Amino acid sequence: MTGPPDARHPFGPSRPDAWVLSGLVGLWAGGLTVWALVWGATGLPGAWWLSAIAGAVCLFWSLWSLRSRVQGELVWTAAVPGRDPGGWSLITRRSARGIPVRRIESALDLQLALLLRVHPRSGPPCWIWLLQRDDPQGWPAMRRAVFASGSR
Repeated sequence: MTGPPDARHPFGPSRPDAWVLSGLVGLWAGGLTVWALVWGATGLPGAWWLSAIAGAVCLFWSLWSLRSRVQGELVWTAAVPGRDPGGWSLITRRSARGIPVRRIESALDLQLALLLRVHPRSGPPCWIWLLQRDDPQGWPAMRRAVFASGSR
């Protein structure tokens, strides 16, 4: 075996995303409400309606992307000389066999959370959050695998 030992960690939609989205929606709705109250019965300007429509479109798109985000496990398999090259793979609900990953990049390291950009061998790159609370016992092994495998 070469490199860090085998590791796996679950990933999926994170609660921080939901809290940030909820906060932004609250600010947007509050701003539109204050704006409407200031204008009163004289009729709302076109900019208010444009903001309302654009904000609603962004809200629905954000909720859709939050729900449709990939969920599964990020898996590191250590190389065994002469038998198995090892490497990264994503196991999702849609692909139980695993999607081979060319490389991963650490975009943000918060010690308790990692934001990774994952580059599959085929298809566009995707972003995933790994959170310590999802698997506290496996967290140290996953962090070692991420940084020992050459992640930036």
